[in-house]
Amino acid sequence: MNRENWNHDSGFKIQGDSGFSPSTGLANLAGQIIKDTGCRTRWSNGFSRGRAAESTRLRPFLQHSRRASVTTLYSRRIQDSGFRIQDLWIFCSVLLSGFAHGEAPWQKLYTGEDATGSHVLGLWQFQPGKEAADSSGNGHKLRLRGKTRVVSDGKFGSCLESFAAGEGEKNHAEGAFAVNMPALTPKGAFTLELWFKLRTEAAEHKQLILLDKKYYHYVKDLPKANHDYCLFLEGKGAKRKLKAFLGFGKDSSWYLSETVSPEDDRWYHVAFAYDGKGGGVFQLDGKEVGRATHEGRGPVSAGPYHLCIGARLGSTHIGFPGFIDQVRVIDGVSSQFKKQ
Repeated sequence: MNRENWNHDSGFKIQGDSGFSPSTGLANLAGQIIKDTGCRTRWSNGFSRGRAAESTRLRPFLQHSRRASVTTLYSRRIQDSGFRIQDLWIFCSVLLSGFAHGEAPWQKLYTGEDATGSHVLGLWQFQPGKEAADSSGNGHKLRLRGKTRVVSDGKFGSCLESFAAGEGEKNHAEGAFAVNMPALTPKGAFTLELWFKLRTEAAEHKQLILLDKKYYHYVKDLPKANHDYCLFLEGKGAKRKLKAFLGFGKDSSWYLSETVSPEDDRWYHVAFAYDGKGGGVFQLDGKEVGRATHEGRGPVSAGPYHLCIGARLGSTHIGFPGFIDQVRVIDGVSSQFKKQ
């Protein structure tokens, strides 16, 4: 179907000379429905990022008797233009769901119960005047290492900027760490989450450490090598995988995501949830990107190491060439996983 046919058959106009497809026509049609039902919409960076300024005004579309006439009108226009009516309802269901719920909690700066609730073990937001503070109120203050610093261009204000750790004789400590305390080891299910943004030079490094409380991010048959948790990216260039390595005392288990392709200079939200019984799930920007189950596992084992952000805790040091913001460790599986 071309743009002229859509304009003629549906009664709507597709503006501009950019490439037309049924999906863009459907987006336009859904937008017209929203307009007709009285919802004022703010458009930003394409339809997929559109948000309703007043989402409650969509309720008449779902509840009012006018829905019948709207359905009849637009069903006819879709059918005349070659679309299936199911396409509209799928499209609008997704759209309305986004409008109804707005931003998810992880998309905003955590406050209130999300920041200081009893389930929050640690939260580092790098806010001005509280750059090293633990926003959960649990006192896990950060100490900076190497060139690592707090800068102003974060996801929610300020953020942590970390660097590569160098090689050979130039290998050195980077990142920021919170002193080891029993409270930083979850007693059952837990979630690790943070925002990150890569710099261009990250492509040169096979491993990029996000969080490390395990020290040994590889298999080692030593008692001290099999405690707590670490989370990192592995691979080179545009193709990487998220890895979580959990220690259970005598040995450890890997959790591996699908291949992901984070771009430079763009913020991503990563989360890993462990159910306390062997099951682990990854999300990237709210989308599941991998899961695994190791039968017979229980809670992770508490170890002797500090929690390091943006680098491996010890030598050989491994860094993170980029930026990190809003790091949170909580008891239990985050609600974002439960909703999915």
